[in-house]
Amino acid sequence: MGNVLAQPVRVPVDPLADLPGVVLKDTLGGGRFLKTLLCLHDSGGLVVVKVYFKRPDTAAGGLEPYKQQLAAIRSALSAPSCQHAWPWQVWLESQYVGYLVRQHLAQNLYDRLSTRPFMSKLEKRWVAFQLLLAAAEIHGRGVVHGDIKSENILLTSWEWVFLADFAAGLKPVALPADNPAEYSFFFDTGGRRRAYIAPERFFTSDSKPPNSLTPEMDIFSLGCVIAEVFCDGKALFDLSALLSYRRGDAASDPAIGSALAGVDPDVRRLVLHMIQLDPGRSKIGKVSRIHKGS
Repeated sequence: MGNVLAQPVRVPVDPLADLPGVVLKDTLGGGRFLKTLLCLHDSGGLVVVKVYFKRPDTAAGGLEPYKQQLAAIRSALSAPSCQHAWPWQVWLESQYVGYLVRQHLAQNLYDRLSTRPFMSKLEKRWVAFQLLLAAAEIHGRGVVHGDIKSENILLTSWEWVFLADFAAGLKPVALPADNPAEYSFFFDTGGRRRAYIAPERFFTSDSKPPNSLTPEMDIFSLGCVIAEVFCDGKALFDLSALLSYRRGDAASDPAIGSALAGVDPDVRRLVLHMIQLDPGRSKIGKVSRIHKGS
């Protein structure tokens, strides 16, 4: 499902034809791997539906391994329920299509950062604090998100934060550093050209690709999101800058450049700790202590 670039075996005219009880209201984003739809449920509420058109590698064998992974994540985050995690609630499979369904919330963080009235400094700190709690919660349950970015962070109307759209098991862990098309296909939402994937997830012919996701990978991504919050929506990295940073180029290092120049010193210190190239140094416990100490 999430490891090869291949054409769907067949694209239905109506992507919701095999999903009962929902009516299409709008299309959200422009993802290529999963199509995101806003739908009206029979109960009267709004739901978000992610549609996956099966590729040849999954059409024959089905999506059972992925459904088991989704069930394991939901179970881990639901007993007892995490206060800042919103796992997928329903998943269904038809002959040609797979569906992921969750309740729709007021907005995501990406949209909130560009919506008036803009967030105050206090609101930004409140959101950052909740994001750190969310990471600690899911990692404490043995769950890694795998694709933390502002589109996958949901906010209620009173700005309570949820991590949503968990990608673990659905998208590849490792990405070739010399093939931007693969990153774009799986992770570049709507062509926004931001790149928050941890550098250690990229590999070359001279390096060994990672086998599994780690909490430290999430921490790097979360550091990029926190930087985006305090930079009023400006991305910390695009893909070329991220790969340059991975190679150790000083020109792309936020600690040297001006990307964080306008950020409060304590927040800047937090972000730089979270995005270190050495993943072993960016532990969630250390991150929490830095944040509390600020």
